[in-house]
Amino acid sequence: MISRLIEAFRNPITRPRAIIWLGALLSFLFFFVALAVGATTSYWFCASVCHKVQDDAIAAYHNSAHAKVSCVSCHMPAGADPVTFLLHKVEALAELPPTLANTFELPLNAYSETALSTYTFPSTQCTQCHNLENREVTPSEGIIIDHDAHEAAHITCTMCHNRVAHNEDGAEPKLIDPLTGQVSEGHFDFMTMTSCYRCHDMEDGAVATGKCSACHTASFELVPESHEVADFVRRPHADAALAQHDEVLEAVEHFELGAEPTAASKKELVNALAHSEGGGHGGGEELVLFPPSAINECFTCHKRAFCMDCHGMEMPHPATFLRPASSGAADGHPAISKDEELAEKCVMCHGVETETLFCTNCHHGAESNWTFDKASDWTSTQHAVAVGTTGVGVCTSSCHTAQFCVDCHTSRNVVPASHRAADFVHPASPAMTIFGQTPAAATAGHAVSAKSSTETCAVCHGDGGINAPFCIACHGMEMPHPEQFRRLHSASDKATCSNCHGFTEVCSSCHHVGATATTAWLPAHGAATIEHGSTTCIGKCHVQADCVTCHQSNKVLPASHTAADFVKGGAHVTAFSTDPANCLFCHEGDTGSLPNSAFCKGCHGVEMPHPSDGGAQKFAHSEKIKDGSYTRELCANCHAQAFCDACHHPQAVSDQPWLTYHAVIATQGNATACYSCHQETYCAFCHVRIARERRGGN
Repeated sequence: MISRLIEAFRNPITRPRAIIWLGALLSFLFFFVALAVGATTSYWFCASVCHKVQDDAIAAYHNSAHAKVSCVSCHMPAGADPVTFLLHKVEALAELPPTLANTFELPLNAYSETALSTYTFPSTQCTQCHNLENREVTPSEGIIIDHDAHEAAHITCTMCHNRVAHNEDGAEPKLIDPLTGQVSEGHFDFMTMTSCYRCHDMEDGAVATGKCSACHTASFELVPESHEVADFVRRPHADAALAQHDEVLEAVEHFELGAEPTAASKKELVNALAHSEGGGHGGGEELVLFPPSAINECFTCHKRAFCMDCHGMEMPHPATFLRPASSGAADGHPAISKDEELAEKCVMCHGVETETLFCTNCHHGAESNWTFDKASDWTSTQHAVAVGTTGVGVCTSSCHTAQFCVDCHTSRNVVPASHRAADFVHPASPAMTIFGQTPAAATAGHAVSAKSSTETCAVCHGDGGINAPFCIACHGMEMPHPEQFRRLHSASDKATCSNCHGFTEVCSSCHHVGATATTAWLPAHGAATIEHGSTTCIGKCHVQADCVTCHQSNKVLPASHTAADFVKGGAHVTAFSTDPANCLFCHEGDTGSLPNSAFCKGCHGVEMPHPSDGGAQKFAHSEKIKDGSYTRELCANCHAQAFCDACHHPQAVSDQPWLTYHAVIATQGNATACYSCHQETYCAFCHVRIARERRGGN
């Protein structure tokens, strides 16, 4: 298109037409730009289009004395040429994307950076209308303002008059924060005394003096209304000072200032401002004064030493005041409390100790989470219970050394009340402990106390916790017992063990299945052995001789042996069949020889069980009886007459003796069967003997 336009200018025929069209186009562009610039600089555009998203700023504008002044009168450089004017318009286009994307700053110009910039708002922005050479300055009553001195110090008008065109004081309707929808807290108003002390200071060498006479007339009432309240010095001034101190610290952290502004830091900032070009440090970074919230309002009238001169110590007290690095630290309260002159200063705020109990409440109450009773004496009544409840750690970590406690108890010959309990050293009842099932439990008073706080024990008995030398001297071994102790404890001294485990049942609970804390093991072990067997006893702890020695020395027979039918009734046979090894504990022999051990054979007199006669499955006893090897008395140890009758006399009646009915059987049948056992003369011998006995003869 451009090439065609150039060609049109070269052609004499088309040149007039090209000039006419180019002129028309330029005229259109000129009028369009003029109209656009005019429209975008109007209040309508600023308030209803561009800054509609920041209604709080528009409302504050309407609330000011500049409500009839156009926006560009202040927000465009004074006497700007058209090029500068257009450049500002181009610069404003950068605000379009965040406005459309809803990412604009809220609240607008939050910390009044615009008012603090000598580039954006030099004094000429104001003096183009307000000529101070012919304008009568009317400050508030009692206020002296030297505008020339401030101008000479490069303090521009808006560095003080930041809200003059956007007045938020009493704005109606109320300013609404677009971000939260709540009533806006507004901006800092630099037209306050606190704001003046962004540059001014009471300290010597400040860049601007803070003396009252520099800014106030002689008739001005210097004492604030807040100081007129009753008893202001006693309490209200402390509350106000602490509140102000907290607000300043919050502002210091919020604005990342590093520390509260001082005379030196203010002077450094103001000097940098005076020597900066266009209000910047170079690189475009804005140079601003300290925010008013970081200025301690108390120090606008008082020097920082004012508090120190009255209190005699740093106020508020530093963190090291409550807990100094050492008890002798000069700036810590222990040392100050011992200084008579400074101690009098403490009374100014905290009252006399005997009346307020301020020290006692902290040291013996709040500090140890103990509810202090003002009506009870601390030393004789409360502190023992308090230490028992919260431990001695708070005492030794905050105020006292362990030796302090020892010296006091020793000098007064006082033993802690807990130590006098009957169960303090040894538990009142055994703690049943089954390895791997029921863990050990501390029941003695000293053990419970040690588990609660070994620091308390260390006060008198030395450091080292549960394995301190004092504890080891009594326990004689590592506490609590290590894992390998179970396998090695049999070598321990039983006398040492009895210091804590004074009951044999404590051992029984692990070693003897079925033991209880209320029943001694010895009376109960017989039934337990019968029920569970004795193998575990021999395998874990005892040898066979232990059982024999104990039973013999105490002349104790097993309960089963005292039964009337144990020997002849067959109960010993049943016991033998159940667990033959049990018999060998007391009776000589070995498992391989049962039931023909020496002890068994000494009573039975015959091999057990009886051998057969070669296949008939009958005991080959006839010949032994005939040759006298086996006697009737020997057989009678186990067998009654009925046992023999059951085989030899089939017609025998078990509950009647053989002699009472054998004659009837013999006469009813053939007596020849009797001769298989008896000789023929046996009958005659028996009959003759009985006849003689009946006659009473020989």
